[in-house]
Amino acid sequence: MQPILTIAAFWRSLSPRIHRALFALAIIGVTAATLFPVPAPPPSHWFQIDKLLHFLSWGGLAFLAYPLTDRAWPAFGLVGLHGALIELIQIPVPGRSGEVLDLVADLLGAAVGVMVSRWLWRRGASEDSAIRGK
Repeated sequence: MQPILTIAAFWRSLSPRIHRALFALAIIGVTAATLFPVPAPPPSHWFQIDKLLHFLSWGGLAFLAYPLTDRAWPAFGLVGLHGALIELIQIPVPGRSGEVLDLVADLLGAAVGVMVSRWLWRRGASEDSAIRGK
């Protein structure tokens, strides 16, 4: 058995309750991490790291959101809306700022996260079919 198929089958085999719990924990963690006040402005090199963290965080959220809907657009929309709201809410938070480039990184990460999760989800379905067919 190929490792990707094993991962895909495992991902698909998790119960809806576990998928919801993972998504809830992730969204709480990302929300808390992005809304806590920061005492001092970050150094100038932080720009690249910040965008990467946005990409990875919202990519992870979208990865976890896809199994909840089994559809790409609702998962992307949910996570994208969360990113937009976070950017708006950050405006008055000390040491934070709502930035368009952060939202772009959020949306790009969400798109990739949905695509990867969807790919794994479908691979797991094809493995399930192959196993049942034997």
